[in-house]
Amino acid sequence: MGIWGVRLYQNDVALDTKEEYIQLLRGGNSDEEALKKVVDKNKEIINDEIDGPVFWLALAETMWKMGRLTEEVKQKALKVIEDGKDIKNWKELAEFPEQIKTRQNELNRIKEKLNKEMPKARKLKKEAGFNCGWKNGDVYAYQITEKDTEHKEFIGRYILFRKVDDENFDKHIILPIVYASITENNVLPQTQEDLEKLGDIIYINQGNVFATYRIILDYTSKKAMHKNLIYIGNFQNIKNPVNEYEIVFPDVIKNYQLLITKYTYLLIESYLKNGTSIKMKDTVYKSLYHYTDSRIRMFSKLKEYKKILGITREKTERIIDDDLAFIAMQDGLADGGVVTTYIEGLRPSKENKKEASKRIDKIEQMIKDGDYKNKEEKIEYLEKVRNKVLNHDEAREWEKAFERYYGKKK
Repeated sequence: MGIWGVRLYQNDVALDTKEEYIQLLRGGNSDEEALKKVVDKNKEIINDEIDGPVFWLALAETMWKMGRLTEEVKQKALKVIEDGKDIKNWKELAEFPEQIKTRQNELNRIKEKLNKEMPKARKLKKEAGFNCGWKNGDVYAYQITEKDTEHKEFIGRYILFRKVDDENFDKHIILPIVYASITENNVLPQTQEDLEKLGDIIYINQGNVFATYRIILDYTSKKAMHKNLIYIGNFQNIKNPVNEYEIVFPDVIKNYQLLITKYTYLLIESYLKNGTSIKMKDTVYKSLYHYTDSRIRMFSKLKEYKKILGITREKTERIIDDDLAFIAMQDGLADGGVVTTYIEGLRPSKENKKEASKRIDKIEQMIKDGDYKNKEEKIEYLEKVRNKVLNHDEAREWEKAFERYYGKKK
C-alpha cells in the first residue's frame, strides 16, 4: 500500500476503491452489482489489518457522494471509526504526533458526513467500451513527421510499438501496454533480428541501474489511434530487457507510464536522454534524493563503488551478510529524501549506521592490504561515505516531508 499523507485519499487503497466503484457504475453495473464486484475483488484488502479499515471508509464516503450508501456499508465504516481500528494503525504509521491528531479529525469529518442526509443518487453516463484489438506480439510502425519532433534527424524514421500486455482502463476500455523503439533510418525492420538490434526505449531511468520501458498507449477510441499505422507482424519470441524495474522486482505496484499518443516527441526525448535496453545512457544526478525505493539506491551505489573503488559485492543471499552491499544500502539512504521501502527492513538506525562504519573500516583495510591503485583517493572517498552515513538524520527527512505537506510545526 502506498501512503503519502494522513488524509483519506492520500492512500492507494482509498483512491483505488473510489475509482473502482465509480467505474463499475459507469460500466453499466447496477448499484447492487457494483457493490458486490468491488467487495469481491478486494477480499484480500478487506482482511488486511491496515488496508481493510481504509477500504470501508473510502467505499462508504464514495457511496454517500454517489447517493448509494447502504446501511450495511455505513455501519462497517462507522465501526472502523468507533472501534478505533484505523487510528490504532496510525499510531504505528505516524512519524509525528500531529499526524495522529490530523487523522482523528479526518475520521470525525467522515463520521459526520455519513450521518448526514445522503444526496440524491447521481446518474452516471455509461461510457462506451473500446479495445484497439492488438494481440500480444503485434508490432506497429509510425513514421515520424516534422510535427512530431524538433530533431530533424528523426524525420522519416519509424517509432515501433510492440504490444506485450493489456491495461483495463476505466474498467471498460482495454489499452495496449507496449515497448517502443526507433529505427536508425527510414527502412522498416522485417525480421525478429532487425527488431532486436534496435533495443527498447528507456522511458524512465531508475538510478542508472534499472529502467521503466513499458508504456500504456491511450487508444481509447479509433479517433485516438495514430493515423497511418503500419502493421509489421507478430513477434512472440523477442527477449524483453533484463534490467526492467517492474520485472526484476515483481512485488512493486505496476505503474506503467501512460503515453498520450499524439505526444510521440516524448519517446524521442526519452530515446535521446536515456538510450535503449542495448545502450543505457547514464543520467547525471546530484543525489538519489527522489528515489523512494532503497533497492534502486543500493544498486546505484554499488555501480558507483565498482567504478570508483574497483570493488564489487559478493553474491550473498542476504544484503546484511555482504559488507559492500550493507554500506551501499546505508549510503543510499543517507542521500536524503523520504524512503518508503527498506531492504530487509534495515532502516538507518544508530546501530545500522555504526555497523556500516565498522564495515567501511574493513573495506579500507582490504584496500590498504591489496593491490589497488590510487589507494589514498579510495580511502578519502570512503571517509566521505562514512561521514555522510553517520550524520544522516532520517527523522529530519520525514519532518521536512511533513512540512512540505502541512507547513512547519507551531
